[in-house]
Amino acid sequence: MAETFYYYLNGLIDYFLSDFSLHPEPLFASLLVSLIVLSDAKYARINKIKYLFSARIWLSDSTRLDVKVMLLNTLIVFSCANLLYYFATQISVPLSNYMQIPDSKSTQPLSLSNAILLSLFVALYLDLVQYTVHRAMHTIPLLWRFHKHHHSATTLTPLTTQRSHPVALMINHGANAIAIYILGVACFYSGIDINDLITVMEVNLFFWIITMAGGLLTHSHVWVDWTWGLNKLVVSPAYHQVHHSCAQHHVNKNYANFFPIWDIVFRSAYFPQAREKLVFGIKANTQHTIREFYCR
Repeated sequence: MAETFYYYLNGLIDYFLSDFSLHPEPLFASLLVSLIVLSDAKYARINKIKYLFSARIWLSDSTRLDVKVMLLNTLIVFSCANLLYYFATQISVPLSNYMQIPDSKSTQPLSLSNAILLSLFVALYLDLVQYTVHRAMHTIPLLWRFHKHHHSATTLTPLTTQRSHPVALMINHGANAIAIYILGVACFYSGIDINDLITVMEVNLFFWIITMAGGLLTHSHVWVDWTWGLNKLVVSPAYHQVHHSCAQHHVNKNYANFFPIWDIVFRSAYFPQAREKLVFGIKANTQHTIREFYCR
């Protein structure tokens, strides 16, 4: 009983996880966008390739630690994956039986416009969950103890995205799993098929567009900000780089990952009016080795 629901929920979880997987295509597209932006007159005297791939950034101690943390976290996640999936399979059927979820549920295909709206809703919903967790990690001392490791980076590259303490990763994935389960149950009872969501390379359409338009440069030294009010709709690299700044007026600002609307609604938005010189890291940073990163 409930095999259909389990299959449906498993597909939804796979869809969610694919949104946060690192594809090489968005990375190269992001770098291409930055090259276009850097061709602006203000950067005319800069060697653009040298600026993008500066040895001072990519060979820094902070970036080297990013690589070590990414590799070790991958090993940790890989080691735990089978246990997590086993646990999920053990509780999914009893839970669905307890909730009296039927073996099958008929679904109606969505029109293109409704599929786009549903994809946008899912993107906004997941981003709100991430915003809530992210803000809690900054404002609750116990959670900040684990999230501060991400902010200890003194140079930013796309690799810094993977710079997280395992406890912080578990908190994030735990919150996302709960949110996804709620969404899955709601869609299931509403007769909505997860396959109706619009994806590109198995990534939510809106997450893919934002990532391709420079999203991976949110963790980088490349200052790119959107104009014509677009920066109020979509997070720009500059917007998130401000979040990593040590400056006092940047503290506890710009928590959103994709949509600044949540920062605007909850009054944590800071929109730079011009390019700002930023210093990254945290005060009294002692995380210079892999051991210090995981133990302090």
